[in-house]
Amino acid sequence: MSGAAAGGPRRWLWAVRSLVAAAALAAIVWVGSDPRLIGAEFHWFHRTVLNAGGLAPLITIAVITLHAVLPYPVTPIIVLAVAAMGPATGIAASWIGLMLAAYLGFYLARWVGHPLLARLVPERVVERLRPYVSTLGPVGVLLARVLPVPFAPVSLLAGLSPISPLPYGVATGIGILPGLAVVGLLLRAQAALWQDVVIVAGFVVLLGFAWIAQRRLMHRRPTQEGQGGGPNTPGG
Repeated sequence: MSGAAAGGPRRWLWAVRSLVAAAALAAIVWVGSDPRLIGAEFHWFHRTVLNAGGLAPLITIAVITLHAVLPYPVTPIIVLAVAAMGPATGIAASWIGLMLAAYLGFYLARWVGHPLLARLVPERVVERLRPYVSTLGPVGVLLARVLPVPFAPVSLLAGLSPISPLPYGVATGIGILPGLAVVGLLLRAQAALWQDVVIVAGFVVLLGFAWIAQRRLMHRRPTQEGQGGGPNTPGG
């Protein structure tokens, strides 16, 4: 009875988190796509992309890739890129940049080790995100890429884990697609409010399922490990 009673508030918490995350992304898209409203720190990127011509995708890829090791928000960069270059080119350049950033962080962590993680990521963030990688492996990486979880720390933690590069890349490549798709769809359908509402509602549902899956897998895995006599580490 107590477990069922506790499940209700938790479900509401997942719903609220999903709604807030989707609304935040929509707000960033609606505000960030207007150069008059973006922060001054992003004006340089907007001007550069508009004046770069055919080099705009390469500049976008480079700036997003550097997000792997430099602590600046990447979502406004993606929004500005999609608004300036169009959904197809902007999303493609952003996806490539995010993949390169993911692998750059992954291999830097493998080469440098824990000192890099300690230098770039606060301990409280590490402890909050570690279960995604250490407990769930590639599935956790997939969920972390779908959910509003800091991008670079997950890459660094994955590099310090036994996860193989290929499953890590597949999980990342799939996990970042929903958020990019929402950005492209919101910018493309900006004139039709009902379309924006449908898109945001769909993203809320997706985030809700991801939150639920993450919670259930986190609770189930320790039980299975206890019954099996020890943890199952990838590649072990």
